[in-house]
Amino acid sequence: MVDDSKQGNLLAKKLGEALIAELWKLEQGVDPDKQRCLQLIADGADVNIKNIKRSEPVLNIAIRTGQCDVADMMIQKGADVNAFCESKITPLMQACINGHDRIARTLVEYGADVNAKNFSDYTALMWAIDKGHNGIVAFLADHEKMDIDARDDGGDTALMVAAFVCNLFAVKPLVEKGVDVEAVNHDGDTALAYLTKRRRGSFLPEERGRYDEVVHFLEQALIKSQFKGAAEKGTRHRRKIIRRASPGSPVEP
Repeated sequence: MVDDSKQGNLLAKKLGEALIAELWKLEQGVDPDKQRCLQLIADGADVNIKNIKRSEPVLNIAIRTGQCDVADMMIQKGADVNAFCESKITPLMQACINGHDRIARTLVEYGADVNAKNFSDYTALMWAIDKGHNGIVAFLADHEKMDIDARDDGGDTALMVAAFVCNLFAVKPLVEKGVDVEAVNHDGDTALAYLTKRRRGSFLPEERGRYDEVVHFLEQALIKSQFKGAAEKGTRHRRKIIRRASPGSPVEP
């Protein structure tokens, strides 16, 4: 005879599997039934169950399929906010990929690790920058535990990601928070050099103004950083800007 606890676990698993099946309908081009998902959770579905094929947490699936109310209820019911799939994508990273600002904030409120890394050492902040979700970028950059100088497996920082995608709205808050603008990746490039390697001509005409703005902003930030470093060392000598600086660029006070 199966005791009550085992029966409860079996029921939770069954309901959890039904929840995954409902959310996965989107893979077949069918919108999941949100009310059914919410009812399954209310009935006791296992909110920490994972999809067998991808080992993807049901919370990740809800976020990925845009079911934010369902994800929110899972979090309230105790879903593991630091669970991850095979590629080590956490729920917070998934929210950053898909641009779900409210869920990202809720996950952090419930203890999501803002510095967790996936299989290529990408952080949630890097994902938000990469996908252009600037509201989440500003929120994470401002978080007291956020390591804004964290690196991926290529030595790139969040600032380098922001520079490469030419996202001034991500570059600015990072610089304002004191990111290391002189950091270099495994190729020896700073964020400025990383961007200028792409060359202005590789951008569409309507994108070149944005490119110029980011280059100028990084030039100023790099110059200021180097002047500050020189002052702290007690010398008037300023090092040359790493790899690229426009001759005659004005230095803002």
